[in-house]
Amino acid sequence: SVQGLLKALDLPLVGTGVLGSALSMNKIVAKRLMREAGLPVTDFIAVNYYDKKKPGFEQVKKKLGLPFMVKSASLGSSVGVSKINTKAEFSPKVADSFRYDSEILFERYVKGREVECAILGNSPAQASLPGEIIIHKGYEFYTFDAKYVDPEAVSIDVPARLPKTVQKKIQEYSVKAFEVLKCEDYARVDLFYAGPGKIYVNEINTIPGFTNSSMYPMMWKERGISFTNLITRLIQLCLDRTEKNKRVAHDFNSSLKY
Repeated sequence: SVQGLLKALDLPLVGTGVLGSALSMNKIVAKRLMREAGLPVTDFIAVNYYDKKKPGFEQVKKKLGLPFMVKSASLGSSVGVSKINTKAEFSPKVADSFRYDSEILFERYVKGREVECAILGNSPAQASLPGEIIIHKGYEFYTFDAKYVDPEAVSIDVPARLPKTVQKKIQEYSVKAFEVLKCEDYARVDLFYAGPGKIYVNEINTIPGFTNSSMYPMMWKERGISFTNLITRLIQLCLDRTEKNKRVAHDFNSSLKY
């Protein structure tokens, strides 16, 4: 990975390093760690392509109900992600997810609002007010086409129109997810809000979109941090973290003779 290469070259890197990037990229590992830490995540079933016994439609339906989602474990941008409504859809959509990864997960479908929270800083990390992705035109979920192809598929609401108690809880969960997954400097946490007491952490993006129209800078702009100031702050966070890490030894003196 780029993170590993830069670490090997001892070059400063803005953002999450090797460990946090790997943990966050794999949806199965990330969900297990977040669940272990007490964060609310949706029920899921992890499956490996080489498992001798894989769960069939009825097994998954029994545990997760209908509809449910199937996702490639380590892809982004909703690639390898499908919603399964019927038994007839099961095999082809599972095959599509396995096309991109040897690990997939079935996940309980959450009928709710897609919200995102921007994280900035290290120990302590700060959370923006959440924003919302509002999906239009009959898309069943936030698909690749809805994200990148169809300009009328979604609208963005920053900040999201949520009760203050819900906003605070989303911020709390987002910071905790950032810390649990060993993220650094910045990230975007994606969540579902399905009503009172029903907030679920979906995943974390360690390299969120960073154009002027992307959610991450928009959420900080709402808090009074301009695009330029945000970049300056990220560079400073990286330099500060790099300086702190200099205390860690990278060699070991030994009397062992080769």
